[in-house]
Amino acid sequence: MGRGFWLSVTIALLAAIPVSAQSVGSPSRVFVVNTKDASVSLLDINSMKELKRLPVGPRPYGIAVSNDGKTVAVGVEDEEKVKYFDVDTWQPKGETKIGKMNNDHIILTQDGRYILVADYHSDSVIGIEMATMKEAFRISASAPHVIKYGPLKKNAYVTCKKLTGLAIVDPDTRKLVGFHQLNVNPRSLTFSPDESKAYFGSFWVNGFFEMDTKTGKVTRLFELPTPPHNSQPQEVTYHGVESVAPNMVLAANEGRSYVDAVDVGSGKLLDRLSEVSKPCCIERIPGTSPVKALVSNIGDASVALVEVTPKGKLRLVSSAAVGEAPKRVAFLPTGEKAMNTTNKVFQFEADAAGNTPAGFSVAMTSDGAAPKWIVQQEEGAPSGKLVIAQVSDDKTRGRFPLLVNDKITGKDVDLSVKFKAVAGSVDQAGGLVWRYRDKDNYYIVRANALEDNIVLYKVENGKRSSIAPKGTETGTYGQNVKVPAKTWNELRVVARGNVFEVWFDGKKLYEVEDGTFSAPGKVGLWTKADSVTLFDDLTVRIE
Repeated sequence: MGRGFWLSVTIALLAAIPVSAQSVGSPSRVFVVNTKDASVSLLDINSMKELKRLPVGPRPYGIAVSNDGKTVAVGVEDEEKVKYFDVDTWQPKGETKIGKMNNDHIILTQDGRYILVADYHSDSVIGIEMATMKEAFRISASAPHVIKYGPLKKNAYVTCKKLTGLAIVDPDTRKLVGFHQLNVNPRSLTFSPDESKAYFGSFWVNGFFEMDTKTGKVTRLFELPTPPHNSQPQEVTYHGVESVAPNMVLAANEGRSYVDAVDVGSGKLLDRLSEVSKPCCIERIPGTSPVKALVSNIGDASVALVEVTPKGKLRLVSSAAVGEAPKRVAFLPTGEKAMNTTNKVFQFEADAAGNTPAGFSVAMTSDGAAPKWIVQQEEGAPSGKLVIAQVSDDKTRGRFPLLVNDKITGKDVDLSVKFKAVAGSVDQAGGLVWRYRDKDNYYIVRANALEDNIVLYKVENGKRSSIAPKGTETGTYGQNVKVPAKTWNELRVVARGNVFEVWFDGKKLYEVEDGTFSAPGKVGLWTKADSVTLFDDLTVRIE
């Protein structure tokens, strides 16, 4: 028998194997914000049972969960703040004052370092550092409402309500990179897989729109038929839209209580599900096959689990009762992803002044007097009152004091630290260390306030050599950047594989590529020669 016969048999056997309702790698739990119940519900998706209903404060709306699955951030609008809770214990972890809020959406940045709050009243997208719960930046927009990353995962798109339109922001550079003015008021958002098209609903429209994301031109209106018994004009029609397949969008008609599956290639209505009650938000469940989505029903205070076939047929699988007026949801990361992610911020507030911080060891590359790393008080510190300081001032030029964390080890890391160069006649430098094997083998990026530059090096067998930024000539010595002394600045490195991104004060400077140290290693801090340097908010993210 030929190869084709056996291939046909194999395909037939595979087709006969049942696919589980919840695919491997898809989330099993989800938070649901109950906007009129001052609470958040925790649902088990497999059983569609409410596990807990957790108090958060009056009129919650936006929500996001940290990449490690340990912290949830909720926008509580009547308290005008974002509040943070421990996922397991629900104990408060902190809060960030925002000011007046109104249906403010919240998402997590792709690297997990920040949450982005689309704040209507301040005309800003506010970036808040997840680890420290402190505001880090603002990006101007006109009364932003919905904020969502496109499928390419670089830019976030924001619906705007005053000067109506769609803003495009780059959270990495913290800039508004585009704005498309529209003569309709977008109130939802989803995309084609290649991000070339955006889809959104609006008020008083029996359908949803398609827009070219590059030109801002509205290219189509998918006008959908209304039931004969319920065809009168309505202000609130299609609210939530969600792309669930390359050519398929689900659209929730809140006013008329149904969910439509639409082929956006042909414009054909594929199916309509009426077993819902004023559906507001739709969210595809990642990793499911066949595709499943959650629908928030504000009419009967429930969340529906809906299955979508490849041909667009909709089936209500089950539903769960939650609090009043459920809207936004946030999935908890899968167990494997959560276990493989470390998020840690060191602020040194629990350490005794005058001592080396707990959990760290002191080392040094090359010769010279011993380093002295101590915790000390510092007025105006980025967090609290205590910082870590390297205070020895031996002038040996090739002397590199190190402070290395004893427990955290990783290969792909995202490290940042706030530092202040205080003194030094030979150098005024501070740096970050990763893939540390021992005192003579590691990577380091450092900022120097005497030289006004930022350079990435490898230290191999005790010898330090700089690595030129990608796209520059061999031997290029980092990048010249003003590094003000006696001022708090932020240095960051993102290491993935052999490529390392260098950031300073929220701006990406350059990348380097090097494969000398490819194994996981420890992380830490670094200075040079007689540099007296202060450090705070050492943030470590490892996957």
